[in-house]
Amino acid sequence: MAADVLGSLGKWFAIESAVESGVPLAIMGGTWWWLSSTLSMPTSGRPLTLLEAHVVLGAAVALTGWAISRQMVIMGRRTLWTIIGAAVFMGLGLLWITRATMRNGFESACKDIVAGEMADVPQPDNVHPPDTERLCRVGGVPGNPYLPGTLVRAGWDGRLGWESWGMFAVIAGLGALAYRDQRISRSAIPAKLHELLRLAPAAGADGVIGGTKDGKVAACVNPTLWGEVCGQLYPAATPPSGGAWCIRCQQPFTPAERILTFNIVTLFTHEIDILNGLERLDTLAWPRGQAVAADARLSGMERWVTLGKFSAPDVLTVAQFLALLHEQLDAIAEAGAEGDKERWQKALKLAKERASRVCAWIWFGQLREMLTYAQPTSNVRFAVGSNRLRDLVGDSVEELTLQLDIGLLPLEVRTAFRMQLMGTGDIAVQNNRIHVWIPVSPPSAMKSDGVWVDRIEGEALRSWLSTARIRQQGKGSAGADPLPYLPSLPDQEDPTQDPYTITGIPDKIRPGSLDLVAVPRRAVGDDVLMVQVPGKDRALQLSRSPGDAISEWQWFDGEQIQLLRQRVLVLVSTEG
Repeated sequence: MAADVLGSLGKWFAIESAVESGVPLAIMGGTWWWLSSTLSMPTSGRPLTLLEAHVVLGAAVALTGWAISRQMVIMGRRTLWTIIGAAVFMGLGLLWITRATMRNGFESACKDIVAGEMADVPQPDNVHPPDTERLCRVGGVPGNPYLPGTLVRAGWDGRLGWESWGMFAVIAGLGALAYRDQRISRSAIPAKLHELLRLAPAAGADGVIGGTKDGKVAACVNPTLWGEVCGQLYPAATPPSGGAWCIRCQQPFTPAERILTFNIVTLFTHEIDILNGLERLDTLAWPRGQAVAADARLSGMERWVTLGKFSAPDVLTVAQFLALLHEQLDAIAEAGAEGDKERWQKALKLAKERASRVCAWIWFGQLREMLTYAQPTSNVRFAVGSNRLRDLVGDSVEELTLQLDIGLLPLEVRTAFRMQLMGTGDIAVQNNRIHVWIPVSPPSAMKSDGVWVDRIEGEALRSWLSTARIRQQGKGSAGADPLPYLPSLPDQEDPTQDPYTITGIPDKIRPGSLDLVAVPRRAVGDDVLMVQVPGKDRALQLSRSPGDAISEWQWFDGEQIQLLRQRVLVLVSTEG
């Protein structure tokens, strides 16, 4: 991982350095090229005055000072007089070269562009010292004073006095000092590095000063100069003592006092068809208007296997905790093994092969009797990468469980059916609750040492939920033309109702389409899932949280995935 970080840093730095170096040089080179080509062109009008020439050339010299100073700063040569000397040398050098190329360019333009010839014309007597001016004669007859032709001058005659050279040297030096530290664009390397490290696995025992064989560590809790907890790890058996200094924070070592103990659980299988088969068997149904039926758990199958317990200081990050945990999985599981040995060994093997080293789930509360449920609790936290355990757990004194993530996520989905029974014509109105397991990581990610974080694609989620939810024609007691149903909500104009459950009237839902809505659990009561609204072509909708319809999202981030285990998904269909 260290090699990946260093390689990424080198690539990012090379790209940004090329941009920061190339753009000033391109501006400088383009400016001098434009000046040289423009000032060397013959002009039939009046050439630049001395003031105008000094303004144009001074701007080019100032740009040169800035461009050269940026190169010196990027190369690490940041001594003040070194930068000024390089800027003045390059600015005056390019000015000298421009004078020469301008004169040569004027002679070439005279012959090739205006079809003239060069002529030496004496200056007026009041010019001191006396001199001749090289001009371009167009249309003249040699030796005939009556047909002298037209004399064409260059845009600038190339004359500079010593005082002008001194002024341009000062301009180049000041241009170098003014913006030598000014970047073209803000660096994105810190943000990229933070994101890379946020989702990076930790080193485990290799990150412990002195190493550890049993996974038990002590952590330094000193505050650092950069504003976070030190968190440097040492063996719990031999921590620094007697005022020994911490290697990371360079302060006397202060151990973290709070130790968190987690029950480690994982799924008994990764076969999604088996899991969803269990959930279909345990589907809960109840008539509209009545209380939710008791959950009998017909399958009686525990979805989760408890591997054992693992303890660590609360200042560890999730990645550090998972790295140490995975190194000790065999020892932890052997000490905590109970029940069906074969089932336990299979779960352990799955955890070692598939569990993420970057993310996991933290459950709160005593849940030993709830492991037959896909979601034993809705009081969960999605723990990712660089988040510290103390920030995720807070001051909670509840029993803590850490669920290893092997790439499957259970969603609680509530649906409603309004069916017309064949033969009798009776109308059956029924609410259903089922858990659906969906994949949250691609199969290829399982082969990369667990370096992956839960991710749900919108289209994939839509497909997983829709295929099993739409009732087919002629199946069961559903008629050939099932009647539409809509979620039942209080009247929108009723001020006594909870406004949290209403978002207004959305656009018309197309027949046969699906709309997935995330709602608070308290908004999904016994009889609020469905009601027939005769003659209506619109649907009221429960509050969506977060964002728009799930089926429209391209993917979920960690915060949204966490909400899927804290809230209910309601499936709203308008078949018929």
